[in-house]
Amino acid sequence: MAAEDAQDVYIYIEPEARGHFTERDLIGDRGAVSIRADLSVFNIAGRKVFFRVLAQNYSLEAGLAKNAAYVTRNHIKVKFPIKVRYFKRQIRVNGAVQDIFEPIEAELIIRWTPNQLSISCQETVYFLHFSSAEDLSHKILRRLPVPSAHPLANKDIRALTISRDTPPTRAPNKLIQWVRDKDVEATSHNSAADFYKEVVTLFQSVLDTVKRASAYSAFWDENGKKTPKKESKITPIIHQQLLTLARIKGFEVTHQDTGAGILDFRVGASLSDGKKTFVCIECKHAHSRRLEHGLTVQLPEYMRQRECEFGLYCVFWFKGPDFPNPKKFSNPDNMMEYLNYVKYEEGLHNIRVLPLDLSYPEPPSVVVSGDQDQRPSWATPENVFLVDYFGMMPQEHVYYQRLNKGIELGLS
Repeated sequence: MAAEDAQDVYIYIEPEARGHFTERDLIGDRGAVSIRADLSVFNIAGRKVFFRVLAQNYSLEAGLAKNAAYVTRNHIKVKFPIKVRYFKRQIRVNGAVQDIFEPIEAELIIRWTPNQLSISCQETVYFLHFSSAEDLSHKILRRLPVPSAHPLANKDIRALTISRDTPPTRAPNKLIQWVRDKDVEATSHNSAADFYKEVVTLFQSVLDTVKRASAYSAFWDENGKKTPKKESKITPIIHQQLLTLARIKGFEVTHQDTGAGILDFRVGASLSDGKKTFVCIECKHAHSRRLEHGLTVQLPEYMRQRECEFGLYCVFWFKGPDFPNPKKFSNPDNMMEYLNYVKYEEGLHNIRVLPLDLSYPEPPSVVVSGDQDQRPSWATPENVFLVDYFGMMPQEHVYYQRLNKGIELGLS
């Protein structure tokens, strides 16, 4: 890239978010990033930038300012006011009833498409129950513990969205080229988090290569009927695609690492201070019966055994006209959203879920124009109901009930 062209592009990512989203997540015509915390963290009087993208005649930025989340593109802004809300519950202290206030946990999801900007705030509400008739008479509420086998079974989501239509706006191609040029540059890393971001970008480049070369057939068996190849046949293909870029960047990529259990990939490098750092990567089919197990058990255990601070969970997606599974999710975004909730419930904050969509794309001649409804499968009219936890939440608020393994869960 010529020096003058390089100066036309600038991308900033909040250091704490590195790896959780990367430059590649910010350069497309469509995209989304999410940030999770309790509402008191989002409610700030100052200013905090999550990310900023600048190119000639194009800008995209999101962050917090004056007790609101915002996203702005080419001077068109959407703001989502944030007000801290709490659970009010009561406990007994030395025989007396005492009020306890806990900030509600929430996830901000910032989305952009060519024709729209939006911010969603999904607040997490636990089901509550009474432990005794005496508690019931005093309206004392207690948290219902969330079992690890069904981490979403006892939760509701209160979802609010503010959006704004925009003139058709597309990210310039030079953003994509800028990121691809960075892929082939040797880099140094001051911390394990810096290296983690580079590893995530490295695996994202695999899908970029597949799309550019239309190399989807490499991942399918096509003997009369198209079926996805086994995981054990796919990971060597990915390893082959990673080798050249990894060598340029000075990364050490180990496929089928057998140090303690068989890990699909372990990627390592030396930091600026000379210390070695590693990232563990586990791969799984989206239609695997062990999809959640791989995320909540296998990968964390591999990370513990290898003393890795960060992990990457790559999920191979094949669903489309040629293959009907997984039936549980309609698209990779729905699946990723579900798995993200699972990992946060398990406290796996240093693992990123990365779907790799290996399904054959539809030809441009048959693609339906206009934005498609991107609501997750659980946010449908039949799963909407009203809740009034003893007046703690206004009755007029609508809550989306999550589904667990296709079974609707009641309030009892």
